[in-house]
Amino acid sequence: MLTIVTPATSKALTTVDAVRGELGLDAADGLLSEFILRASAMVESLCGRSFARERVRETIRARLSGGPILPRRWPVAAIVALTIDGKAVDPVDVSFDEGTFERAGGWGREAVITYDAGYVLPGSAGRTLPYDIERVVVELVKTDWHNRDRDTTIRSHDVDGVASVTYFGSAATFDIITAPLAPYRLPVAL
Repeated sequence: MLTIVTPATSKALTTVDAVRGELGLDAADGLLSEFILRASAMVESLCGRSFARERVRETIRARLSGGPILPRRWPVAAIVALTIDGKAVDPVDVSFDEGTFERAGGWGREAVITYDAGYVLPGSAGRTLPYDIERVVVELVKTDWHNRDRDTTIRSHDVDGVASVTYFGSAATFDIITAPLAPYRLPVAL
């Protein structure tokens, strides 16, 4: 079970200034913020995870061995508190890297770990979000921006004789734009 203890103040995976610069706009448009939040939510949904730094509490049950635990959120920045079988344990007893927790003394029947995980987002000091994730969001916003006033399913429209409309799916373009997200997707057990 995962509980968010301290939610992120923002989930925007890019900034209005970054998108405005890409689009060559002089002034910020109210739509850009909406498009950024929409694209950021889409990226989180596609990856099956949250990227913004948050403090979370995760409960792991029936884990008696001392083997590694894969936290549901990563990268892990800090372990704040640890309880094993209802007893507080010094978090220093846990070694961790960005994606695993290890403890020599085992995990008991129930371990409750409170930790900070996720990335510092663009626009914040000490930004750690990988640039390829932000690039995907910017490209999705640009696509929304350029397509905001037209039917995006029409490839060509020929009125020469009678009328001819050619449609295309945007799946190929979408797949190309979102391909860099592959390493950040939450693994799915089959």
